[in-house]
Amino acid sequence: MNRLIEHREKRIVLILSLFFIVTPISFGQTAIRDKVCQGIARNIWRNEFPEAIKKAEEIIKIEKDNPVGHFLLGTIYQTISEEFRTDRFRDQISDHLNRAIDLAGERAEVEPDNPDWAFICGASYGYRALHRAFHGNWFGAFGDGFKCSSNLKKAIKL
Repeated sequence: MNRLIEHREKRIVLILSLFFIVTPISFGQTAIRDKVCQGIARNIWRNEFPEAIKKAEEIIKIEKDNPVGHFLLGTIYQTISEEFRTDRFRDQISDHLNRAIDLAGERAEVEPDNPDWAFICGASYGYRALHRAFHGNWFGAFGDGFKCSSNLKKAIKL
């Protein structure tokens, strides 16, 4: 009887150990509500674009498959493009927002109840819609606007 209890205890300790070891690795990525993202938002608000870009690029460098970094970087470049009326970052805006949409969509398939993925998808579609509208792609902007709306509504429901 004591051996049976001892065996169960070892299994419980092993399972708990694996949970605490594996969980930070698989779920320890930067989330949209993390302090670093709030800092980037503050940098954007204060027009500290080089610092915001540096922080977003760092997220991408460390977490290549995390849509947060791509969403933030696309957002930063779109804000610069709007504020300074420049097309200099046109390719970067499209590349990062498209990547954020793709990665958030993949994450949503695995974690359908996580509102972050619907939010990132919706917000990325929204920024891409603005970008397309400023460049005369009205049909693309219109389609992205619908996708933005449906994803943001989904995020609110979740």
